[in-house]
Amino acid sequence: MAWAYNVRVLAIFAVVVLHTAAGFVGGVEKSDIFYGSMNWWAGNMFDSITRWCVPVFVMISGYFLLNSSDNAFVFFKKRFGRIFYPLAFWSILFSGWVLLKLSIKGDLDTAHLIIAKGFLMGRPYYHLWFLFMIPFLYAATPYLKQVLVSLGKEYSFAFICFAFLLSAFSILFKNLVSFFGVEGGVGFFANDFLLYIGYFMLGGYIKRHEVKLNPLYAVSGLLLAWSTTVVGSYFFTYEYFYNYLSFNTIIASVCIFFCCYEVF
Repeated sequence: MAWAYNVRVLAIFAVVVLHTAAGFVGGVEKSDIFYGSMNWWAGNMFDSITRWCVPVFVMISGYFLLNSSDNAFVFFKKRFGRIFYPLAFWSILFSGWVLLKLSIKGDLDTAHLIIAKGFLMGRPYYHLWFLFMIPFLYAATPYLKQVLVSLGKEYSFAFICFAFLLSAFSILFKNLVSFFGVEGGVGFFANDFLLYIGYFMLGGYIKRHEVKLNPLYAVSGLLLAWSTTVVGSYFFTYEYFYNYLSFNTIIASVCIFFCCYEVF
């Protein structure tokens, strides 16, 4: 479908903008003189309005994969090459980049530990986490498809809402306890896909039940979510409001999916 390709192109552009804007906001504390400057606000604005990119990628995957007629064997056969080779290529490439940077700094003695830690955490380089998360979501696809079929429309929607609430409250709790100096333990990266089941299932649900959303509601929700992200990031912390599973980002992602679904 043409709309899906158009949305993917838009999401790719949003990813590039997001990573560019993050350089103006990331790591800048409130005590920093740069905080609240024009450059900071520009970075905050662009970062805030592009946080939907990854969730929408997940929703598009769910839209198609959870409604595929392929049996499990055919499904996994198709997915393996599409996931394994890019994952291996980019992991090796960026591991080489890390090695080069450490070599320039004269820190080669610790290179093997840093690279090994990156793979152990499921991110040989910080932005590769998605390539390590998505295979596990694909592995669960045949089972999630059965859930979507078996539960029916009402119970499927309840399941999706429950998945979103668990993920959103998990992220909210993690950020709240950080104010009390409580740091969460490191989790196994293979479990990360569980947090994105809501997005994935919602994509499949929208196609299966031909769900529509009034464009006025979608645009209004999107503007409200974006405003919350921009303002919340300034007064509180961008670490929560920029998260792909914060309540504001969930609303923005779902709304922009429906907006693009109607426009494209």
